Amino acid sequence: MDNIERQNTCSQELENFLSDFLYSRFKTNFECLNKYFPDIAGLFENYQLKKPLSFFSTENGIPNARVGSENELIYPAEDPIEFCKKQVESFLSSNVVKQSYFQSVHDPFGQIHFKYNNKIAQIMSTEQRENIKLSEIKSIPICVMIGVGLGYQLAELYERIDVLNLILIEPDLDLFYLSLHTFDWANLLNYIVDNNYGVNLILGQDSKNFELDFGRYFVRHGIFLSGTELAFLHINNKDNLEIAKNISANYKFIHTCLGFFDDHLFASSHAIQALCNKKSFVRKTKLDKKYEQYPVFVIGSGPSLDHDIPFIKKYQDKAIIIACGTAIDVLYHVGIKPDFYANTERIPQIKQALSVIQDLSFFDDIILLCGDVCHPDTINYFKHTAIFAKPDEPTFSYLTQFFEKLNQVQQIQFTNPIVGNMGVSGAVHLGFKKLYLFGIDNGKKLGTDSIHSQYATLYKKRGTSENSPAYSTENVVEGNFGGECLTGHYFEVSNKYIAETLINNQLINTSGIICHNCSDGAKISNTVPTHSEDLRDLFEQLPDINKKEFLSYMSKEKTKSFDISKDQINKLFDCNKFKDLCEDIKSILLKEKSSRIDCVFAMQDISEKLYNMTFEKENIYISECLRGSLQSFFITLCRVTYAFTDEKKCLDEYYKVANIICDFLTEAPLLFAHMPDYIMGEHRKYYPDGKLGKDMPHCEAPAFPNELNFLTKEYDDPVKKFEKHYS
Repeated sequence: MDNIERQNTCSQELENFLSDFLYSRFKTNFECLNKYFPDIAGLFENYQLKKPLSFFSTENGIPNARVGSENELIYPAEDPIEFCKKQVESFLSSNVVKQSYFQSVHDPFGQIHFKYNNKIAQIMSTEQRENIKLSEIKSIPICVMIGVGLGYQLAELYERIDVLNLILIEPDLDLFYLSLHTFDWANLLNYIVDNNYGVNLILGQDSKNFELDFGRYFVRHGIFLSGTELAFLHINNKDNLEIAKNISANYKFIHTCLGFFDDHLFASSHAIQALCNKKSFVRKTKLDKKYEQYPVFVIGSGPSLDHDIPFIKKYQDKAIIIACGTAIDVLYHVGIKPDFYANTERIPQIKQALSVIQDLSFFDDIILLCGDVCHPDTINYFKHTAIFAKPDEPTFSYLTQFFEKLNQVQQIQFTNPIVGNMGVSGAVHLGFKKLYLFGIDNGKKLGTDSIHSQYATLYKKRGTSENSPAYSTENVVEGNFGGECLTGHYFEVSNKYIAETLINNQLINTSGIICHNCSDGAKISNTVPTHSEDLRDLFEQLPDINKKEFLSYMSKEKTKSFDISKDQINKLFDCNKFKDLCEDIKSILLKEKSSRIDCVFAMQDISEKLYNMTFEKENIYISECLRGSLQSFFITLCRVTYAFTDEKKCLDEYYKVANIICDFLTEAPLLFAHMPDYIMGEHRKYYPDGKLGKDMPHCEAPAFPNELNFLTKEYDDPVKKFEKHYS
């Protein structure tokens, strides 16, 4: 046999071997995938490739592939496994464990969440954390891998480090289908299941919509996992780079606005008082077509509002006006009458902010637009209310299990962290389709001094500080009309949530909303930058709105009150059951741990337990009450668990923090026993000795803070009586 015949015979044998190998591996992988992920397996049972591909291998027998019309190689190497091995080794040796934690926070209201958060933060401040390379430890809490390739890197990664949770994102179904022929998925999935590790496969999603599945994993297995940020870009192409960019930009938002224990107790007590006092809640009924096309001015008190006041004055009768927070102060003083006052806060000091308006009759025909967390003092300022149920609070998800009629109440999302979010989300959830934003700056244009309108007397005349952390502007972003805008974390979250409010309703409900952003502040995605000057011709042609008729419609048809008594609700709060849950969690936290993995698993077990309880009628509330605080604490607890290469030292730090968390779980039932009578501000009556709760074994009680006062300066307001001005 000559050399050519020998080469042809070897080539044919290799081709036959490759074909048999690929078929056999796919069959085994498919059976395993069908066992653990039947929905995903269903995608590939009779899968048709979307683009050309061909498998091949060199004499080492390791399959590689060419993809697409240009025959692009998956791995540009003779040995794909060696290529993946070097990539994984480089990834582990060049990346450090990157983790978040919650720092000490000033507590102006007296909340035990911050009592314990701040004690935990003290430990963090004294800890000399090391920059640990992944190659120096045996496990990582989570890894996000972008691009599956042919899967070889997964074996290389798990061989070197225990990945307790893997989120694999592959937007190209063709590539995942290829990996089912090349990589031993069955072995990996069985290994993951046998060790109680986690895996989430996000397949076929484009870079803009994968976040929903991404977020669900954290909700189910523990939002604290998002405190560890680790992304492995395996296949470097345009789609994957876009996904990696989105992950980097949005990862921090997963554990933003978590909520916490005291906040939930306040929120529920406020909602229950509103229900029992027969305040009006927004109904799910569709907004009358007569009103849905009305222009809606959503007005914040950002500095750029001053430029647009003449426009708003002139056309105030041609639009429904929503004053967001202190914008009502501005509008009152310049002669503009709003139809709604949007409020997102649950604090009692909103009453002080409203008291800057001297003419109480001004509020008679204004509708309070808010979530069910709104403080009773704020609600009582208004004769008309439009209250939404907040699904990120446990109140209505619990009460509707016992009072079916409450299912009539419209839910609302994305109302935080800035009151402008309530204005935009309120307008969208009411059913309006034409929105115009004014003074929703979410920061300030570079070169601007103030963060608020010059007409906001609360800040300019009454002494309320603009130096709140919520108003910090340490970042520079693109401006709505070009240029640059100073912004900060809360403003960035606000921008993101406004954009999501609009895009979610457009995509999910196909509602055809259009939002013009007339604010000269930060650019907001999904809005149309529009100068108010360019709207004059349009508004000149529009008729005036019959606002009395609209108010009547809102009061009689779009909102309603309910006949529910306090006695009916009181029996729903079982303190003994709540205490038993706290004790159960304590036992999991303090059970002896021998490794970092044990620590992470304990936090995951608790997180999954609380998540599963949300599907149990009797347990929804108690689980949700604890979730936010525990996830916040666990973010820091996970960080100390990976603070040092010395695992024993980390375990010592783990128990320091875990003991503080257990003190919280010992004290929390004492507060829960007051439900549903835990009104913010009025809760001071439960702390008569001037200390915030009890001294606990690992956390002493700080002094209860002095009552917060917004109004620190006297001001003789010349506007004693409201007058409408059109110029």
